[in-house]
Amino acid sequence: MSNNNSRQDDFDLKKEEQIESTQQTDFNSRMDLMSKQQNEDQRLFEQKLKEAIKAMNEEIESYKSALEVMKKTYVHLLDETRNEEEKGFDVVMGKETRDQKLKEIQEKMIELNTLYNAKSKDIKTVIENAAKKLKFEELKQMKMRVQEMINSLKEYKSIMEQNAEKSEEIANTQKTLNQQLGYVLNKKKLVTTTKEQLSQFIKNKNSDEIERLYQIHCDEFFQCELEPNEWLNIPLIILNNIETHCSTLKIEIVIDSLEKFAEVQGSSQLSNDSLSILNTVNSHLSHLISSPLAIQCPNSVTAYRISQTIYAEYTTASPTVPTTFSL
Repeated sequence: MSNNNSRQDDFDLKKEEQIESTQQTDFNSRMDLMSKQQNEDQRLFEQKLKEAIKAMNEEIESYKSALEVMKKTYVHLLDETRNEEEKGFDVVMGKETRDQKLKEIQEKMIELNTLYNAKSKDIKTVIENAAKKLKFEELKQMKMRVQEMINSLKEYKSIMEQNAEKSEEIANTQKTLNQQLGYVLNKKKLVTTTKEQLSQFIKNKNSDEIERLYQIHCDEFFQCELEPNEWLNIPLIILNNIETHCSTLKIEIVIDSLEKFAEVQGSSQLSNDSLSILNTVNSHLSHLISSPLAIQCPNSVTAYRISQTIYAEYTTASPTVPTTFSL
């Protein structure tokens, strides 16, 4: 419900209250005139009075039942929303389901509002017809009954308007959840795409593309679910092409990939293939830190230490440490 709709609703409600006030004033005037009538049929009055009270009680019970249905619908709607927040839901189906629920509540409100206007008019007519036979004191009692019924109807109408506001809150919550879910789905899709690209670059041994993907999607790069050998192949591919151009970024990729390999491998025993790749990586790093290229990428020393540590954790023997470098 927008601000414009809210202002229009306030205006309509005030207008309706003014009409009811005018009608009540006119009704009071008519009752004052009718109080002067004498010697009317008391039996008819009592019969009409009972019919009016019965009609009012039936209407109040009807509105109570209708209100309970709306309350149950609203509580059920909230429970569904909370369940969907906990377990996740399809964006399109969630929106269609919520829109349908809100539409049902709005249709129920329109139905009750129409019933309110029609029955209010009918009951006032019954009361006025019965009042023509009443004496002054009896008219005062009937007036109190009518006012009680009008107040009850106003109360139920107010509750329906509050339910409409709650429905708007549910719609806003639904919108927020859809936005959050959309972000999660897009993030998951990006990780999936990154994994597909990275696996292809590893398969093609494309060092430049691996480096580019690392720079563009660093977070998603290490969220990819790869096999331990794939993580181990990344530093091997980088180091195989390091002779032409060494940089701290390339060595950073080597370090991060080695650490990711150790994380994924865990305490499992290394395969012969993994052991061979790790030994080759060690050899490359050993040669690098002993060459003039080490000046261009000082973090190569850190990479070598990490490689040595990982190798020592998975083997009983350690690779040969170059004589030109001391740990």
